Amino acid sequence: MSDIKFSVQTAVFRFYPLKLAMKKIAEAGYDGIELWGGQFHGYYVDFLKSFDLQKRELNFEIINQIKKMSKEFNLEIVCYTPEQCFYPINYLAIDIMPFDEKENRERSINYFKLSIDIAHALEVNKVVITTPFWLWKRINNEYSIMSKEEILLKAKNILNELTQYAEEMNVIILLEPLTHLETTAIETLEDTLWILKEIKSPNLKLMLDTGHIYITARKVGKKMEDYFTTYIKTLGENLVHIHIDDNHGNADEHLIPGDGKINFKEILKILLKAKYKGYLSLEISPFGSYAIPPKPEELIKRSKEYISKILYT
Repeated sequence: MSDIKFSVQTAVFRFYPLKLAMKKIAEAGYDGIELWGGQFHGYYVDFLKSFDLQKRELNFEIINQIKKMSKEFNLEIVCYTPEQCFYPINYLAIDIMPFDEKENRERSINYFKLSIDIAHALEVNKVVITTPFWLWKRINNEYSIMSKEEILLKAKNILNELTQYAEEMNVIILLEPLTHLETTAIETLEDTLWILKEIKSPNLKLMLDTGHIYITARKVGKKMEDYFTTYIKTLGENLVHIHIDDNHGNADEHLIPGDGKINFKEILKILLKAKYKGYLSLEISPFGSYAIPPKPEELIKRSKEYISKILYT
């Protein structure tokens, strides 16, 4: 019997109120949720007493209601996942005239520090953070593209500050490598190992996304199963969480397992061999191929049945 548990990122139900989303996830037989940081699930503004990112004063009445709801549906809140790919948060952005670079960076950092506060208050103690997409710098008033080394160094400096704050709050940062379509920083296995070497902290851990690994493997000319195996072997205990989603290798489609080209039989065999004990967390998109309808509850049921059949038969 596998020790693997199943969770769902509540963004799958982004058009549902949180309590109804939890009810549907529990009815589908999942063990936990990732609390998505968007309306009306876990948007950071909704956790504040007042709209002041500097003060970061939390509304504990709301916090306690969410904790009570998770107990009601017997769902562990696995981590807090602030929205950061679509919302105006980019801590790598420089030379953004006429806008204020320092103000943007401080706002972005405070956003993630508040996310760490929220994870701590929810007693989740895990928060997902990624590195954003930014290319540009100015030399002699002309724009040019930064080198990968320059971008990684800027990302390291911010992540180091956030990791130090996470240590103070006893919160684990789950750093998620993205694809070249979504980030110019932490993307490949080499990038991931580099940042772990540069920031030596027990509070910086890794999560992987099967869809991201497939796209990156194709880009670097590797077979997905081999690339995934290398990730598992080299990350070891630093890997504590995995997103499950599928695609066709060219775009981050976030399809349910089995609707793309990822060989989940091999992926799950690799995880079982490595004795992975964390969550497999479903992260699928209610847009694109799954534009409403169909209903999200049907998608999460199909996903769990598909993965369970591979694991337990």
